[in-house]
Amino acid sequence: MRMDKLEFKIDERRHGGQIYHVVRVFINDSDLVEMVREFERPFAGTIAGEYDGLNQEDLWTSLTKKDSGSKKRILECECGCDGCWPLLAKVQMDEEKVLWTNFEQPHRGQESETYWDYSKFGPFEFDKVQYLNEIEKLKPKS
Repeated sequence: MRMDKLEFKIDERRHGGQIYHVVRVFINDSDLVEMVREFERPFAGTIAGEYDGLNQEDLWTSLTKKDSGSKKRILECECGCDGCWPLLAKVQMDEEKVLWTNFEQPHRGQESETYWDYSKFGPFEFDKVQYLNEIEKLKPKS
């Protein structure tokens, strides 16, 4: 089976006189924000894909935190407010691969009146070595 390729590109942004770094996520050379926008469009309409990358440190923390069972933040609302409109995914790692599955917009979960079903989005399967090398790009400088 062919593995998906993960790539992080770090963009510098300015807001209120401050500089911060946002991580753009690419899977197989496609921007994840654009992929989600296309997927969400049939059920989300004009608000489909209103995401941006997390800041570098937040994505590092999300993807390296050892919390079994909980979903990880992959994208955040384009407004930049922490937790405002995150895209979550279950991240599972074994000895050879990393799997991103069970994507979710928690504000449009099954209990919501306007449930957004991501069951046909993904899964994405990455080679563990390539994945970990990419994660290293996010590691905060001490």
